[in-house]
Amino acid sequence: MYVRLFICKLRTTYEYKCPIAKRREIKEKAVRIVEIQKSQSEIAAELAKEDLPKKERKRLETERNAFNEEMEQMDSLPTNGWILVDFPCSYAQAKLLEEALSGYKPHEELEPTDRENETKDALLLVEPHAVPESDKTLIQSGLDAVIWFDISTEECLRRSDGMRFDSADPASHFHVFDMKPSTHDAPLCERLLPLSEDNNCVQGFPDRFVAFDQNYKSLKRWLNKFGDEKNDRVLLTCL
Repeated sequence: MYVRLFICKLRTTYEYKCPIAKRREIKEKAVRIVEIQKSQSEIAAELAKEDLPKKERKRLETERNAFNEEMEQMDSLPTNGWILVDFPCSYAQAKLLEEALSGYKPHEELEPTDRENETKDALLLVEPHAVPESDKTLIQSGLDAVIWFDISTEECLRRSDGMRFDSADPASHFHVFDMKPSTHDAPLCERLLPLSEDNNCVQGFPDRFVAFDQNYKSLKRWLNKFGDEKNDRVLLTCL
């Protein structure tokens, strides 16, 4: 229920585009790029003429600049979206998240179709024969990418243990090694306190490390349904 409520919040906050709408948008963009490139070639050929009237040259340069700006806008990456940090952490969470996003369920959890029931009954009468295994194909995921940053335990502890915040301004964060506070502001160092949030508390790290080790293999096996199984650094990159 928590995952479904979370996805509903994302749907209301960010515009959702189904795969069909995405393909149509990509196709329209590609057609528009071809049109712009053709117009740019024609404009360049006209501007190369030495006897071109000054007024006409100015008009063509204005059109060329407009096309260049449009191309820059289409080449720019979208700036809206969302990122989940430290979630999902287990096979069960990843499965529920994918089901809520794309509706995908593992085949073994789906209700059998009439055809599958008939085949199962037929196998009771006829001895089955070996069927060559078909090539695996990637499944379209509801996520664009899932990235795992391989950081050592020592580095996690160092980063967390060195975090400090200004008691007079809780929004100001510092790190005793990476982002040291200014020594010119004398009261600042006395006001610094260690972070106490659960996600940054060093005392809670051993339990999180153990939970990660227990769930990593099953989580990786699930995510590899949608990505490259040979990549050990980046767990999944979906299209």
